Amino acid sequence: MMDNYQKDLIALRKGTKVPECSGDYWSPDNLYTLEELFWTGISISEIALQMGRNEVATYQQLFKMGLLSSQCRPCNREKKKPRAKCLCFMCGVTSCQNRGRGCANAGGVR
Repeated sequence: MMDNYQKDLIALRKGTKVPECSGDYWSPDNLYTLEELFWTGISISEIALQMGRNEVATYQQLFKMGLLSSQCRPCNREKKKPRAKCLCFMCGVTSCQNRGRGCANAGGVR
């Protein structure tokens, strides 16, 4: 059976319950309370309910305050080389596969 916490959280996530402080600026007192609750180990969902905010706003504020960091490894992918966009023989792109040819794709754009 669900308790009130779970019901409130589900209503908040479904959008059937609008948080009390939705759209309000974070006051210095709110920021202090947020930091205190965060360091006590309370979940972001519970903090959001206690402070009358939604979970996304709570997470974003914690991130903005520098309390949360990205929990993913940085990507080490190589950037793709730019491809020629124009296929016409007058495009000026030396790597264009159709450079110097009159073909059906001449003047086309990818």
